[in-house]
Amino acid sequence: MLATLSFCFIMIAQGQTAMEYNTLGAAKYKTKDYGGAIEDFTKAIALDASYPNFFCNRAVAKHMLNDYEGALTDFNKAVGIDPGFRNVYFNRANTKYALKDYEGALADYDKAVVTSPEQSDLYSSRAITKYILNDYLGALADYNKTLAIGPQQSDMYVYRGRAKYQLKDYDGAIADYNKAIRMNPNEPNAYYNRANTKYALKDYEGSLADCTEAIRQNPKSAVAHNLRAIAYAKLGKYDKAIQDYDAAILMNPGTGVFYFNMISSLVRTFQFEKAKEYYNKLQEKKLAGGNENETRIYLYYIKAAIEDVPSGNYVQALNNLNMAALDYGDESKKLSQGRYTNILALKGYVLLKLERYADAETVLQQSLSINAMQPDVERTLSDVKTRVAEITLKDKTPPVIELLSPQLSRNLEVGEDDPKTQVIGRARDLSGILSVSINNKQVNKLEDDGLFITELVLKPGINELVITATDKQGNTSNKTFKVTCAAIAKKSNAEPEIPLVVEVSQKYYAILIAEKDYDDAAIPDLENPVKDARDLGTILQNDYTFDAANIDTLYNRTREDIMQSIVQRCNTLTENDNLVIFYAGHGTAEKDKFGDVDGYWIPVSARRGLTASYISADDINKALKRSNARHILVIADACFSGAFTRSLLPDAGKAIQKQYNMISRKVMASGNMEPVPDNSKFLFYLKKSLQENTQKYISAKDLFDGFYKAIISNSDNMPQYAAIKNVGDEGGEFIFIRK
Repeated sequence: MLATLSFCFIMIAQGQTAMEYNTLGAAKYKTKDYGGAIEDFTKAIALDASYPNFFCNRAVAKHMLNDYEGALTDFNKAVGIDPGFRNVYFNRANTKYALKDYEGALADYDKAVVTSPEQSDLYSSRAITKYILNDYLGALADYNKTLAIGPQQSDMYVYRGRAKYQLKDYDGAIADYNKAIRMNPNEPNAYYNRANTKYALKDYEGSLADCTEAIRQNPKSAVAHNLRAIAYAKLGKYDKAIQDYDAAILMNPGTGVFYFNMISSLVRTFQFEKAKEYYNKLQEKKLAGGNENETRIYLYYIKAAIEDVPSGNYVQALNNLNMAALDYGDESKKLSQGRYTNILALKGYVLLKLERYADAETVLQQSLSINAMQPDVERTLSDVKTRVAEITLKDKTPPVIELLSPQLSRNLEVGEDDPKTQVIGRARDLSGILSVSINNKQVNKLEDDGLFITELVLKPGINELVITATDKQGNTSNKTFKVTCAAIAKKSNAEPEIPLVVEVSQKYYAILIAEKDYDDAAIPDLENPVKDARDLGTILQNDYTFDAANIDTLYNRTREDIMQSIVQRCNTLTENDNLVIFYAGHGTAEKDKFGDVDGYWIPVSARRGLTASYISADDINKALKRSNARHILVIADACFSGAFTRSLLPDAGKAIQKQYNMISRKVMASGNMEPVPDNSKFLFYLKKSLQENTQKYISAKDLFDGFYKAIISNSDNMPQYAAIKNVGDEGGEFIFIRK
């Protein structure tokens, strides 16, 4: 709250009649007869207009009557008479603030501070103005000065806490709210703001407790009810969220976002008809639920929820949800926190109804990878798994077998000095694949998604590959493929020719993630991630076929922001699209109870030691799974990034570099199961290789091979390049196209 305007009454010996009116005006002002005061000050000015305090006093009275324009005119006249008049700048600043001329108010507060450096309300008023202008550091400095002069002011701790919150000093903000509450336990704003900070720290239970106390002290606080509802929804307690949204709407029926939030929770509990009632109220009041883009995009979701699903039109519901997800992509169209998981949750439910169980499982797992606390999604996922288990028990259908490499449409070359050929294929079955054999030889490299890789010695001429697959219910299928091989006299040492890519149809996207300034003081900040990400983005945009509009930058973003962006982008890509995901920041690895190593990226919102706040390799896998993109390349400059890979056969690289047409899901990591330095040699050589490359087409594998030896010669790390496990890699290669 701004400080009270200071009155400018000064007794002056000269101009006695004018001073009598001034004195009368001052007396009326004290009794809050502002109109009468203005009349007397006006008479004083009519008799003698040479005194700035007459204009200043009348301006103060006009301000009290909300005649801010009139007050400003009088303050300006006072300044014109005496530019050094002490009280006028502070008072004029308050009037400019009331007129929302915050820049002008700030300039006047600065002048007032020069003349009265020990006046605490000057600093507090200037701090509030700086806060509005998003100068949070400046606001914090002024709040510090205010409290140094008058530390007994509890509300100043609340205001300072808000500035610290905006600077993401959440622990410091909570410390200030705690001080305010100790000084004044009956301060609902302190509890509300502490609740908001705890929510940012993902302490949803703590946020609930503080919201409850804020509501107890101020039961008519719509924003406190709304925040508590959001916290309930985050914890999956949608019934309680609905009660609070209802209360918020009752108190403030003109806030559209309350209705949108209510509709989401009703849909989460499958109360589709009631959701429709609230949407109709929203329409009747002609309210928006956020910015224009948000409202438009979310309407696809609402249409699916209140029209398509209740009528059983699941195909149209899926179309609308896909439209909502597709439009979600641009940074300018981002929806409020949680909106995207609402879309995914309903989409998973619709896919279940359409009996598309594999797709439903993928979408639901993606939603959980963004926010693990979604009990309704977990229940739907459980229903999907139950249904799959029921079908599996009755499964009599044999697996479907496909050969991915070598391609049957091409003549395969084999040489005497390197007779081995890599064979890649996939067996698909709802119940899962138990085993695969080729020409009666068991394939050992079999992944959970049915992808299999092995090496065979093929001879010139026609080779028959008899592939046998058995599912987990014992159903077996056989399929014979004939591969024609042509002999070559000698293996060429020349670089393999990369097939020409049709540049017109290909699109290249990038997500550049850089985590530098960590919220948790126990996690040290880093120096170089943002710079490295910017440098890489510049190279991709200037030297390669990456349009600026297709490069998303996520610097110092939360876990939810990062996972949401990756999931959304992967879900909207087509078979002609290629995606690079770059991550620079802290990383770690831990062994699970089975002895398997789990790799993690650590976002700035993480809490040290709380793996639920990290981004796991499994989270990334869920985001990439079933993406229609041609190629996805993950470049990770973080400790223990090798945990994100599955191993390839040692000499697999040359066999797959030509195969742009084959799907790829690869990771290029700065190290294996080891820490890596902040000043990364990996990034240095990656950027250097991209800049110095002169080839029109270069595969990610060739790029990696080109700087691999330089890294191991100049650092203690062992960089890795391999396929990402269980997300559909088919042996292809990401191809960079130079402009």
